Amino acid sequence: MDLRKLPERSLFTRLIVMVAVILAVSNSIICLVSVSRARMTIRRSIQQRMLDIANCAAGSLNGDKLEKLTAGDKDTPEYREVFDKLAVFRDNVELEFVYGIKDEGDGNFTFTVDPALESASDFGEPVFFTDALYAASLGRASVDEVPYRDAWGYFYSAYSPVFDSKGEVAGIIGVDFSVDWFESQLSEQTRSTVITFSVVLIMTILVAFFMIYILVKDATEPLNKMIRVAKKYEEGDFSEEILIESNDEVGKLSRTLQSMSTSIR
Repeated sequence: MDLRKLPERSLFTRLIVMVAVILAVSNSIICLVSVSRARMTIRRSIQQRMLDIANCAAGSLNGDKLEKLTAGDKDTPEYREVFDKLAVFRDNVELEFVYGIKDEGDGNFTFTVDPALESASDFGEPVFFTDALYAASLGRASVDEVPYRDAWGYFYSAYSPVFDSKGEVAGIIGVDFSVDWFESQLSEQTRSTVITFSVVLIMTILVAFFMIYILVKDATEPLNKMIRVAKKYEEGDFSEEILIESNDEVGKLSRTLQSMSTSIR
């Protein structure tokens, strides 16, 4: 086979292409894994924010008073006190609904105080059952992992128990957040994370390319010199030495070629 007929590809080009492929693949995998983990962290952060709101609303109420409320207490100061405190969260927090819930037993839950301006639920109306709601009835604040749909919309909800003076669950406060809000928060924060990772990835690749360029150039320049001088030897011109002053493999190769050229002369 005549090697002179093969397409000419410099070592420098092949090394750069190889390193570029390795960097692109490895960094893309790292970026995908990092973004996936970051998305999970962001999701937990949003859920914790929802729980904090539910906990604040529950913490503002008197469990002993909440527990005694009935449908006929709507005009009483006790009912109005709960209503007004929940209305503060309704008016000042980015949520859809905030309301009181009563555990009727056997997995049944009903609305109590609902300060919604429109489409308020009636006292005693059934509440959609979720695992998070059940966990709150056992005394543990919880948030929905999956959305649910009821007569009022499509939501993720957080639930926080209200305790009475005996430390028992006197009621539950639920806060609803629309799926659109939840997904937009998740997408917005994920987008910011992706942009950050992308900038870091680009900077890493640029720095790596610069360092590789310097290293490969230091290696290929002596080789190019040997090729140039060797071509002169091929033409019978031995006026220039092929010697490269280095202790690496390139230097050893140049000294060997120089010794061969001396023997040929």
